[in-house]
Amino acid sequence: MRKFAPVPVVAIIGGGFSGAAVALHLTRILGAERRVRIVVFEPRARLGAGLAYDTAEPAHRINVPAFKMTLYPDEPEDFAEYLIRADILAADPGACSAGGTAYPRRSVFGDYVAAELAPRLASGAIEHRHKRVRKVTRSKGRWTLRSEDGEAFVADIVVLAVTHPAPSLPKALLPLSSSPRVVADSTRADALDGIAQTDRVLIVGNGLTAADVVAALAERGHRGPIVSISRHGLRSRGHPVDAQEPLWRLRLRPDHPRIRTASPHPPDAADRPATGTELAPRYRCGAGTGPADLAGLADRRAASDRPVGARLLGRASFPHSAAGRNRAGSGGRERPA
Repeated sequence: MRKFAPVPVVAIIGGGFSGAAVALHLTRILGAERRVRIVVFEPRARLGAGLAYDTAEPAHRINVPAFKMTLYPDEPEDFAEYLIRADILAADPGACSAGGTAYPRRSVFGDYVAAELAPRLASGAIEHRHKRVRKVTRSKGRWTLRSEDGEAFVADIVVLAVTHPAPSLPKALLPLSSSPRVVADSTRADALDGIAQTDRVLIVGNGLTAADVVAALAERGHRGPIVSISRHGLRSRGHPVDAQEPLWRLRLRPDHPRIRTASPHPPDAADRPATGTELAPRYRCGAGTGPADLAGLADRRAASDRPVGARLLGRASFPHSAAGRNRAGSGGRERPA
C-alpha cells in the first residue's frame, strides 16, 4: 500500500489583519494543490479585523485614504473598488472629505478582509479556531501549541501575528486605578459610556488613539472641555492637500490599466507610473467611478480634506507636559495603515 507523507501544518497565532493576510497569501502562493494545512488561532468571531478593525464605534475611521488600503500589494485600489461594489459610501456621507477622498469606518475594512477570506474558509483552505493560545513549546523539530482550554495542537511552522500587550495605566496614575472616572483602556466598547456631555476630559497621550477618543466623544454629543497631554506636546498630523510623490513601484501597463509591474526607476513620460494623486480621482466620492454612483456625497461634508479624527482634534488643547505618556490605551496607540 502506498504511503502518503503527512501534510505540513502552518499555525498562525493571531487572526487580525496581519495573521489573516499571511493566511490569505499562503493560499494564493500554494494555489489549488493545497500542500499545506493552514490553521489560524483567533478568539474573535471573524478573521481579519483584530483590534483596529473590529470596532463598532461609528466615529472610528481609517486614517489614510481608502485607495491606499488593500490586502494585495499589486492591487492598491482593491479596497476602494470593494467600497464601490458594496455601495458602502452611499449610506455613509460622513466618510467623504470636501475633496472627495473616502475615509470609511474602520469596521468596513474589517468587512472587506473578512469577505476576501470567506471563500477560503468555506473551502477549508484556511481553518479558523476560535481559541486563544497560552503556550508554545518545541520538541523534535515540531511545535506544540496549548490553547486556554488545555487542548494541544502540533504544527511544523508557527507564525506569530499577535497584538500588543493589554493597555495599562502610567505609573503616576496607578493610585487612581479604582476610580470609575479613570478609563484605563479606551478601546473597550463601553469605555466612554460614563462620560457625560459636559464633563471635563483629560487624555494622556496625543496619538491616534487620542483622535479616536475625541471623535467618539463628539459622536456622542460631548461639549465639555478636552485637554490632551504628552511628553512632546505633538498631535496627529493631517493629510497634505498637495500632490504626492510618484509611486515608482506602480508601473501601469498600457494594455491593461489594472496590471502593474515592479519598476525601480522612473519610466519615460509615455509609460510613467500612477501617482497617488492620479489614483485618487478614480476613487473619489463624487466621481461616479463605478456602478454605485457616489456623485454629490462630497458636497455634504464639512470643508476639510483630513480624516474625521484628525480634524476633530482641533477641539482639544495641547499643553506641553512631561507627565503625559504615549501608551497603548492611554491615547498613544499607533495602528498599521
